[in-house]
Amino acid sequence: MPVVSVLMPVYNADRFLQEAIQSVIDQTFCDWELLIVDDCSTDQSFSIAQQFAKQDNRIRIFQLEKNSGSAQKPRLYAEEKACGKFVCSLDADDKWDSRYLEEMLNRQKETNADAVICRMWTFSEDSVIGEKMNPASDFDMSRILSGKEAYMLTIGEWTINAQGLLLLLLLLARKAHEVFQVPDKIINADELLTRQRFLCCQKVALCEAKYYYRSNSQSITKKFSTKHFGYNDTAKAMVDITIKYFGNIGVEYEKTEAQYWDYVRRSLRLYVNHYDEIPAADRNTILSDIKKHWRQIDGKAISKFNKKTYASYILGVNGMLNYYKARKICKKLLVKNKNIAQ
Repeated sequence: MPVVSVLMPVYNADRFLQEAIQSVIDQTFCDWELLIVDDCSTDQSFSIAQQFAKQDNRIRIFQLEKNSGSAQKPRLYAEEKACGKFVCSLDADDKWDSRYLEEMLNRQKETNADAVICRMWTFSEDSVIGEKMNPASDFDMSRILSGKEAYMLTIGEWTINAQGLLLLLLLLARKAHEVFQVPDKIINADELLTRQRFLCCQKVALCEAKYYYRSNSQSITKKFSTKHFGYNDTAKAMVDITIKYFGNIGVEYEKTEAQYWDYVRRSLRLYVNHYDEIPAADRNTILSDIKKHWRQIDGKAISKFNKKTYASYILGVNGMLNYYKARKICKKLLVKNKNIAQ
């Protein structure tokens, strides 16, 4: 039985997959298994994974029968197959420092934490190492957090970022999946799942181990898609979770409501800016869904947390819709005038 099960969902990542897998093989800590789940890639990803599996029996590969549409299902599928005491994730276009697992496990042993979060660094598509993303450079990495504290540090901004960075007891990972049901087809389901897992932890430690996050211009989250409107459902789910664990009074609730409002406001701006790219048959449905979320927002909670954003809330959905339309027209005119001047 391996100590750590590494979960790697894969979809059309043949440009980077070899580097990601190699970073696991190069670990100074060797008692691991790597579970690669291919989500019906149309490139050479599955073939690359097969080649590695032939050379290293610690690597197991699976392929889903049909594309799931998100990284959540293949990751959970891998988790079901996991045999390790701990699980952690590595995205197919990212990589680890060679001492990543060793340092994460040492920190867990030192603190007896249920979960360990590392430091995230950026690196470019041509593999040039960038800078620390989060936790920020001035964040105290010696801190031990409760699960609730860790959860709240992901609301609004990711003060700590555990998307794929979590070393977690497998039993707690499975418990979180039983307690919380993440809706299918949410583009950022991993973020929701990670936050939920914090709430199943008593103790969360931080560690200076390095996870390298690739700034990938081809990532689905970087391109416009109507799936992006699903962020509103995620934000609403976060409100429901916060109410369950913290109640609907207090700064935790107000902060989560403010985040919900920010998602809805941004989705309306997205709707206006990409209107021509949205299929005509979907436009009314998408706008109706945005309005539905708008009505569910607790304006009083927003006003307490951030009076500046509350001002845009009281304009109403139609007022903000007209504002974004006007701003879009102004931008076009500015570009046109600039071109004429040149």
